[in-house]
Amino acid sequence: MSARRKNIQKTYLTEWRHARKKALNSAASRSSVHQFRIATRRLSAALMFLHGLSPNEARARLGRKVRRAFRASGQLRDLQVCLQLGRSFANDDAASQEMQRWMRRRLVGHRERFRKRLVRAKPGPLIRRLKRLGDETAVVDMASTCGRIDELEDKLRRRIKALPPDPDVALLHRIRVACKPLRYMAEIAAHESTSMQMRVRSRRALERLKNVQSSLGDLADARMWQEMIECFKRDTGTPARALSSLRRVAVRWQRKQVLAFATLDERR
Repeated sequence: MSARRKNIQKTYLTEWRHARKKALNSAASRSSVHQFRIATRRLSAALMFLHGLSPNEARARLGRKVRRAFRASGQLRDLQVCLQLGRSFANDDAASQEMQRWMRRRLVGHRERFRKRLVRAKPGPLIRRLKRLGDETAVVDMASTCGRIDELEDKLRRRIKALPPDPDVALLHRIRVACKPLRYMAEIAAHESTSMQMRVRSRRALERLKNVQSSLGDLADARMWQEMIECFKRDTGTPARALSSLRRVAVRWQRKQVLAFATLDERR
């Protein structure tokens, strides 16, 4: 692997190491968990960009312990977001207040699980694994990588345009998952490509992908909030009638986000 490619890989590996350290030192605060997830996705996208790997292949190269820490960070992040949503949507009724206390109790366990898995995801094995990857894989031309980004984005846009007027939330979630590695690959290409033309193309693709991902992210939060209400109901045996006001707010918010996604320019 060339010196320039090694530097690109080293940049995103260093970002991941700093994000890991910050998450450990800050007791897994909401912002540090978010940054750890972004750094992990960027490192995975860098492997796709530099070595021509698929998303699944790139995740596999990170190693089992890093993947487990990333999954734990997702569970913790979901709960942290729901706590914030709960404060925004909370009523003065007893069920809303009890749900807030229930989520805070769960947060303690999720935070400790994430911290333990993060401690096990040591940088040393990951550094050695990525060094072997550079020795094993063939050099991938950056021009072909940028062409691959264009091809994948066209495929994603066709999927979005083919959606029905009132799409299923689970289907939108799958599109959001497919959008993430592509968005971070475009971000890397916009900064690292040697051709100015490729940089401009990548930046335009990045802006479009950001719009889609942002809208779908709001929709995913609405879906997650509804699932958290149902989980609280099962765990505590709270009567459905006591949660009716929270459910109404969640349903209205989800419908609002589906409508917002339907009006995106990228769907036209």
